Amino acid sequence: MMGNNIIEINHLSFRYRHSEELALKNVNLHVPYGQWVAVTGHNGSGKSTLARFLNALLIPDAEGAVIIGGLNTKTEGCRQEIRRKAAMVFQNPDNQMVAPTVEDDVAFGLENAGVPYEEMVIRVQESIDKLGLTGLEKREPHRLSGGQKQRAAIAGAVAMKPELLILDEATSMLDPSGRAEVIDQVQKLRDSENMTILTITHDLNEAALADRIVVMREGEIIGDGTPAQIFRQEDLLKEASLKKPFIIELIASLREKEVDIPEEVTTEEELVNHLCRLKQTM
Repeated sequence: MMGNNIIEINHLSFRYRHSEELALKNVNLHVPYGQWVAVTGHNGSGKSTLARFLNALLIPDAEGAVIIGGLNTKTEGCRQEIRRKAAMVFQNPDNQMVAPTVEDDVAFGLENAGVPYEEMVIRVQESIDKLGLTGLEKREPHRLSGGQKQRAAIAGAVAMKPELLILDEATSMLDPSGRAEVIDQVQKLRDSENMTILTITHDLNEAALADRIVVMREGEIIGDGTPAQIFRQEDLLKEASLKKPFIIELIASLREKEVDIPEEVTTEEELVNHLCRLKQTM
């Protein structure tokens, strides 16, 4: 239903100027409030182009429509409100650091939005605490690790109290430790804030943590379902040039050895928890 969805994308097609090929082809996507959706696909599949429509960085042509929290991005007077509803964090954390300290950087968007100083101080500290950056408030951003920089960028977005958090390949430039830091904090945000999260990623290990995976290829959505549903579709993954996560391969091997593992188990944590429960019943 319309009122239950924060994202409504209807018949969206798009071609970049001077390009003969469509970057998006009749995309339809509805995302309810509170869901974590991972949009995945090979490079050039259209997933980052799609993300830019969600906070009105790109505007649909006459035929398509993108509605965020009930606001149509074609309505020029709604775009500032849409960008407050839908906060975006990009790939390179170094390109997002604009202030001399972490707390100043987190406050940057609030200052631009005219948030009163007293409220801004509270929201900055709350966001810093939520993203596990307490004690780094006065640190210069260039002295942070990659994971800390990206968490600071997310803290700045969260301070705006968005309804939708969009992470566009936000972990792709991080080392495994930094990637784990960011994903852990995103999971905590989703659980504690009931925030709608849309992650753009080509990493299926990351996508497996989401409620729902949307698979894109050459500007089209070719798959949409739970991680368990998507990972069962060998032909779909092959068509999208995506490699099944190691943990999914391991689960398949265990099932071949007649280990009872439910279909909904798709992550390392879920597998470990299930195996521990099995062991207790033996």
